[in-house]
Parts: sequence; C-alpha cells; structure tokens
Amino acid sequence: MPELDNAEILKRIAELEARQRHSEDRQAILDCIMLYTRAIDRHEWSLLEEVYHPDGIANHGDFVGDRAALRDFLEPMYHANYAIHTHHVMNHLCEIDGDVAHAETTALVMMALKDGTHVNMLGARYIDRFERRDGRWKIALRRIVSDFRCRAERLPNYANFPNGRWDREDLSYERPVALPAALRQQVKRGRAG
Repeated sequence: MPELDNAEILKRIAELEARQRHSEDRQAILDCIMLYTRAIDRHEWSLLEEVYHPDGIANHGDFVGDRAALRDFLEPMYHANYAIHTHHVMNHLCEIDGDVAHAETTALVMMALKDGTHVNMLGARYIDRFERRDGRWKIALRRIVSDFRCRAERLPNYANFPNGRWDREDLSYERPVALPAALRQQVKRGRAG
C-alpha cells in the first residue's frame, strides 16, 4: 500500500467525518419519526414538542395546524372513536442537504373501534421536511399521503397478553422490563444442547 501524505490523510478523515455526520443525522431524523408514533399511540402529547419545531406544521387531510392544534384535533377523535391504535413505521427514505432534510416514510396505521367490531387501517406515507435548529432535527412540515384504507373484523385480544394503554401504565414504560411473579413460575426450560 502506498504511503499517504498529510493532505490525503486529512482528506480521508474529512470524508469519514462527513459520512459519520450523515449517518448520525439520518438516525436522528428516524428517531424523531419513531418518537412521533410513541407520542400519538401512548397519547403522550408533550412529546410532540420533541417532534415538531414550535412553528412546525402538520397537514393531515383537511387538518392543517401546529403541534398544539394537532393534539386538539387528534386527542378527542381518538378518544371518541377508538379503543386503541398503533402507527407502524416501515420504509424510510431521507435526503439531507445541510440543515434541511426531506423524508418519505411509509406507515401502516391500525385503529380498533371502541365498539369492538372492526379495525380501520390506513396505508400512509409521511412526507416530511426536517430542519436542524440548535443542533436538533425536528419536523418543519409534515404532509400525510393516504395510499389506501380498509377495515377488518376485530378479534378478541389474547387473554395472556397485556393490553396496550394510552398512558404511562403501558408495558413499554416499565423499567426494568420484568415478568410478574406468576409468569416467572411458568417459565419453561428447554433441553441443554
């Protein structure tokens, strides 16, 4: 391998630092999108402050507003109509240009009706413009594309699974995650290999 001069070494270090920064930025943007789903699905509305800039705008169909208005729009709708809902983030594309990024993220939203009969499903895409301000990536503008909607029969939940909740009593907040004593007694052991 040929010996590198200082200029070449510095150039390679700069390239590595740029790639590392890009990876960190992309992960911070994806983390922000995931935090949105936590805020919405657990009704932990204060997390929207970590997701949207103060002047950030959400566009959900006919709704257009800031993060406070988004809560005012979603919270009563969810409480009036749904027993539980989950937002599943899937494919994610992200183009970063300095302190601005554009992302397209596929989402599948499942909303179980309060009457227990059906689950409404929405295949959607989050089309986001992110901006890095004060070192933090947050949404400046979110537009949601609806690709499809459908409805499925809702089956009873499994009796031996915890039910999801809209508060900090949800299992996802438990630290450390542990088995209740009754379940610890049921642990089955396989044969040692």
